[in-house]
Amino acid sequence: MSTEKIETVELGTGGPRVGAQGLGCMGMSFAYGPTDADEARATLERARELGVTLFDTADMYGRGENEKFLAPFVRAQELAQLEPIAGQVAGERYADMSSTSAGRE
Repeated sequence: MSTEKIETVELGTGGPRVGAQGLGCMGMSFAYGPTDADEARATLERARELGVTLFDTADMYGRGENEKFLAPFVRAQELAQLEPIAGQVAGERYADMSSTSAGRE
């Protein structure tokens, strides 16, 4: 197994150094079929070991289930203490998948 860390880049001008790659986490809680929580946690831990600093999640991934799943990992890694924190917002989705508004309930 590789121990080489991912490249880091400066965020903006004079900003913190962050991993050049992020990890998309949507499939860890829904979207692509059955999920394995132990495997997903191992993936998160391995990504962090390799220097990943961006974990892509959103309230709309499984109606908040993705954020609930990632929360213990974020707390354990003290990621909330690190900069930067990125967020997403999307419109409410209906059966026809049209976007009608942006914001949280």
